[in-house]
Amino acid sequence: MKSVSQLITDVFSNPTAPYREGWVLEFIKSELDRLNIPFIQDNWGNIIAGVSNARSLKTARRVALVAHTDHPGFHIIKKKSGNTYIARWYGGHPPKMKGAAVAVYNSHHSAKKISGKILNNPDKKKNFLIKIPSGGAFIDRDSFGAFDFPGCKFTGGIVRTRAADDLAGAVIILATLSRLSKKAMRNFVGIFTVAEETGFKGTLGILRNKTLGKHISAISLEASRQLDGARIGKGPVIRLGDKKTIFDNNITSLLDFAAQQLAKKSGLKFQKRVMSGGTCEATAFNVFG
Repeated sequence: MKSVSQLITDVFSNPTAPYREGWVLEFIKSELDRLNIPFIQDNWGNIIAGVSNARSLKTARRVALVAHTDHPGFHIIKKKSGNTYIARWYGGHPPKMKGAAVAVYNSHHSAKKISGKILNNPDKKKNFLIKIPSGGAFIDRDSFGAFDFPGCKFTGGIVRTRAADDLAGAVIILATLSRLSKKAMRNFVGIFTVAEETGFKGTLGILRNKTLGKHISAISLEASRQLDGARIGKGPVIRLGDKKTIFDNNITSLLDFAAQQLAKKSGLKFQKRVMSGGTCEATAFNVFG
């Protein structure tokens, strides 16, 4: 069985951005194949692990853990002049980005990272300029990137990564799948969604296609910034809701009960909080019932 630290390294090392999740998705599929776990991939690109066909999801009574495979980043739109390129950001970003170091990747050259620098702050369309001193031969419309942070670095008990949101959730699903018995697997499904950062595109595809039956209980896994009542090192956070909706009381109560039992047995620390900073995929599942 692969260690969690190795799985973290393997998953976090894959660059990703909205609509450019290919390397993460390919790793997930290869890991599921290695574990001999069935899965399907829909027309949107979402991966649903633990089933060999979508029909069984209509009537099954299962718990689904859900995580998205993208993180905010940019696409190269076109070359402007010399070593300067026009890029467009997808997802949230800080208001001031001028001068920031970025890493650029090409979907067809997985081992190649090209360093660049943002020349101006994004306009209303989220377009901005990047200067790339060298390596321009690899830059085309399949190129994408993000801020130049390490894929994975362990510092004591802390994991530093460019894309905890939400590759951390993808790691949790894969680690859970690898540890479930065949009997327990019948009650579980892992869902890896795409393009969450641009409006839950993958999740909405699943919901509008009615892929999941009414007996599926979806639990969204997220990695968010620290807030009061949600501190790094104090244990996982049971989300009671986000900026848009309050989550299902039955599921959050069951999570709370399970956490309390684990706290008694193993000293698990856990937290509870309404995550008021933004909206996550749980709200989409909530709205669709």
